Amino acid sequence: MQSKNVTWLIRLFALGLPLIMLLHNLKAYFHHCFNNNDLALYSEAILRMGNHFELNPFLSVRGVFILNDHFEPILWPVALVVRLLGNSVITVMVVEILFLVVAMEFWWWMHCRAFRSSEYYERTFDAEEKKLVKLVSFLLVAVAIFFCKGLLLALTFPIHPSTWSILPIAFLVYFTLKEKLLGIVVSAAALCLFREEFPFAVLALSFYFLFFGKNFRTFLAVGAVGAAFTIFDFGLRPYLVGPIVGYGNGLVTSLLNDPLAAIAEGFSKFNFSLFSIYYPFILPLLFCVRKNFLPILFFLSPLLLIRFLSGQHNFHYAAPIVATLISYIIMSGLPVRAGAALVKREKVAPIIIIALLLFVGSGISVYTKAFKLFIGGKQSKCVVSSEKSLASDRLFEAVEKEKIVSMAASGGVTPRLLDPTIKLYHLGGYIPDEGVKHLLLEKSFPANVWPLQESDLILIQKACSPYVKRVIIDDEFYYFAEGDFPFSALHLVQGGKK
Repeated sequence: MQSKNVTWLIRLFALGLPLIMLLHNLKAYFHHCFNNNDLALYSEAILRMGNHFELNPFLSVRGVFILNDHFEPILWPVALVVRLLGNSVITVMVVEILFLVVAMEFWWWMHCRAFRSSEYYERTFDAEEKKLVKLVSFLLVAVAIFFCKGLLLALTFPIHPSTWSILPIAFLVYFTLKEKLLGIVVSAAALCLFREEFPFAVLALSFYFLFFGKNFRTFLAVGAVGAAFTIFDFGLRPYLVGPIVGYGNGLVTSLLNDPLAAIAEGFSKFNFSLFSIYYPFILPLLFCVRKNFLPILFFLSPLLLIRFLSGQHNFHYAAPIVATLISYIIMSGLPVRAGAALVKREKVAPIIIIALLLFVGSGISVYTKAFKLFIGGKQSKCVVSSEKSLASDRLFEAVEKEKIVSMAASGGVTPRLLDPTIKLYHLGGYIPDEGVKHLLLEKSFPANVWPLQESDLILIQKACSPYVKRVIIDDEFYYFAEGDFPFSALHLVQGGKK
């Protein structure tokens, strides 16, 4: 088989990552293994934007306008794409996977460019050896991506713009290391559309160009992008959309009031499980870090500080950081040099193997859980059975027949209930003062009803029983009823607190 064909096979192997995660997510979605947060939140925003062409829709499952919660205008073009492909939660999941697929293709392109720019590779090996080095290096990149725990955790927590941000981050790293001003400015501006934390990273990057890059023009251009988005996000946005949710206020206040206590708290939240997201990158970075890592370090510093102080590394939080590191490692040419070292059986070869095994060891647990659900039907957060599937089919047939105006539901089932024409509320979250006309509770446990528990749902059902007009379904798995359910009964348990 020709080397070109083998490299394509390796690329297809790496594409197994988004495919496996998509299949896992679809099965988890249909068996109600995901919670309301954040799948239902962003899906409702995207579906309402696409269905009603609202720029800042009110999210009934969260009780907030989406742009008042986070500034993520990337949702607008995503909503347009979802509208064209089919306005559904499943389409949103597919679009999220496409962000990763495009980012991976760009990483492959960066890797190929590293080959063409490697004088050592061109000078040292003959034609046959070059083919072997290319195959080995492609395999190294594929394994690192396939087992990157930060990416895997993000993909098993759909849907989130922080996960999508890996695409503009890959472009930003490339243009930064190539010192292409227009590319830096465009990719930095694009990145700032994904979340309000990224302007801080762009601002930090601009100071690299001032103090170390010695490029005042680039400093002004990149700094202007970061400053403009920061001023808009935190200064002008409240005047345009109303009061915003201040997620960072507590972090900033605690850091300014008692920095030592804030740092100590950050360390207390960090554990080996979180460290396993990052430790596979230690050895590669030791071998490839050069002076050109400084702009990457400047860019990452605000993101790392936010993650450290908040203790948030799981789910989608680590994706931007690991995407930055993967982009830098590929751009540095390390996979080319590592492939050459393995082919030549140099002394460093065992260290390369160890680094590879660290990636595998870090990410394999995510695949183990995914395969347990997908093949074995085992999940710690939900019941997966044919009986439940039949009960779910009956439930959604009943939901479709009902003329539902407003409904409160437990967290595991809310993502699948989303409909732009229905006001859907999350039990344990926001409930309107006027109450709702339909109530849906999950009865089989385990169930992903965070922040509530099984006992909380039993209390809610009991409190709502005097207001029931008609019980539509009451079986082993679901309780679905029509009535005039007041705020006082639905809000009996809020966020797991009675």
